[in-house]
Amino acid sequence: MVFYNDNNVEIKAFNIKDRAAISSCSQLGIDVIFLTGRTSAAVDRRASELGVVAVQGVSDKVSVLNDLLGRKGISSEQCAYIGDDLNDYAAMKICGFKACPADAVSEIREICDFVSFCNGGHGV
Repeated sequence: MVFYNDNNVEIKAFNIKDRAAISSCSQLGIDVIFLTGRTSAAVDRRASELGVVAVQGVSDKVSVLNDLLGRKGISSEQCAYIGDDLNDYAAMKICGFKACPADAVSEIREICDFVSFCNGGHGV
């Protein structure tokens, strides 16, 4: 979620419950990366708190994802991707496992292996 106050300051909201899932991934040796088209100091802070990497301002998610996977020596089939909007579609299509929140756009829901019962921002 993104909010703007009267001073045109952008405010992002994060679900605190996501911490447990992300921490579990880290404990299992699974890298978590926030890959987003927007840029926000709040995302950097949240990623830092969770001990994950945030790659922001990404217009071509497929290229960036392929670069990250190549550096890690991971195939796209070994990659899981959680997305919710059309700008995630191409990157999600190349991944071995795809998931989304309940309120993702229909094109994303159609390609997913798992659709959460929760909406985005509510502990997907």
